[in-house]
Amino acid sequence: MLANAFRIAVKDLSLLWGDKMGLFFVLAFPLIMALFFGSIFGGGGGGTTEMGIAVVDLDGSEASHDFARLLDESNSLWVWSPTEPDTDVPVEVTEELARRKVRAGELTAYIVLPEGYGGDGPFAGFGAEIRVGIDPSRQAEAGYLRGLLMEASFRRFQDLFTNPDAMAEEIDKLITDVDEWNVDPAQKTVFKGFFGAWKDFLQKVDPDVYGQSPGNAGAADDQLLDAGTGAAEDENAVRGGFSPVTIEIEEVIREGSNPRSAFEISFPQAMMWAVIGTCATFAVTLVRERKEGTLLRLRVAPHPAGVILAGKAFACFSTCVGSLALLTVIGHLVFGMRIESYGLYALGICCTGVCFAGIMMAITTLGTTEEAVGGAGWGVLIIAAMLGGGMVPLLVMPQWMTSLSMLSPVRWAVFSLEGAVWRGLTFEQLLPAYAVLLGVGIVAFALGVWVFRWREG
Repeated sequence: MLANAFRIAVKDLSLLWGDKMGLFFVLAFPLIMALFFGSIFGGGGGGTTEMGIAVVDLDGSEASHDFARLLDESNSLWVWSPTEPDTDVPVEVTEELARRKVRAGELTAYIVLPEGYGGDGPFAGFGAEIRVGIDPSRQAEAGYLRGLLMEASFRRFQDLFTNPDAMAEEIDKLITDVDEWNVDPAQKTVFKGFFGAWKDFLQKVDPDVYGQSPGNAGAADDQLLDAGTGAAEDENAVRGGFSPVTIEIEEVIREGSNPRSAFEISFPQAMMWAVIGTCATFAVTLVRERKEGTLLRLRVAPHPAGVILAGKAFACFSTCVGSLALLTVIGHLVFGMRIESYGLYALGICCTGVCFAGIMMAITTLGTTEEAVGGAGWGVLIIAAMLGGGMVPLLVMPQWMTSLSMLSPVRWAVFSLEGAVWRGLTFEQLLPAYAVLLGVGIVAFALGVWVFRWREG
């Protein structure tokens, strides 16, 4: 029976070799996608969606809490707030925990507010250094995130100057602290006079007038820093020559395991089009053989339905694995793509092949004509590709769609390959992706076999 299944698989592979358009979608189209997205990532790109981040507050001051609150209130950021399982008890976000979440691709970046961020005096938090760890595959969002951090810093600065009472309290502290300064007594008198005049000004000025700067600063602040454009061009974005914080961005990856080029990021993504093209091509063959009478001859041979379907699934699996292997060789020799773990990479390719071979069997039962199966198949696969980041990069998706992408096998397949190419993930970290791919493949194959036997009798 295995020999018969193997012969059926060889027959299907030979038919694919003669289908030039099918070969185009299996081999050439993924290369085009790799070049396209590689160019986008290499050029920086941009994003306008909510980004998942973690805030690591090592300072625990009022100023750091206030800054974290402003980030959480941003419409462009989603701040991760973990809790204990089955409870609402919050979990402390440590830098190591945040780093693991970013390394695993679950968050875009983490923000570290270091000890001493709050400082002393009315300008607590200004001039501090903020460290940012970001997923290397999300570099297109680095400049955008930098702009959002600058915006939050400027908003703290604005809130400070639009609250005269709070400023007056801080000025009282400054006046008291002047006595401790190591300066000439005459200079202390000058500073106390200046701070006293400043406090007197705050007590007399209309707060509504005080909260506005010339040219309607309130409106200007709503358009503060077009995040991701000017901020991406300057190491520390400034307004009027003033930078409220220093932002240091570093890639979050295991030491020695970061993408050397944009193509190491784009190739695993583009490879999905090889398996998608293979899946769509083989899904139509069963319908075509039923129409041409080949399926009837195979059944009369006689070949049990399980042998026929196993042969076709093996042919699809072999083509998926072969095309991914060939694209890997091209990526390595032409574009310098390296592989951190060949064993995990091979396992990821095999799990991806099983997944899409099973999906092929399910798709082939969606209709009784080539047109119906072809249209439905491409519709299902394109949606899976869009949700999984194969067509539309995840960085431009809204948060709800990013969460929905977890249902797409394309996302798990990309993650399984990335984990072995440059993320430097372990087998335990990649095990969920392998499990999802194998589970989807087995369930989809079983469903396809059941429907096929029900139709064929």
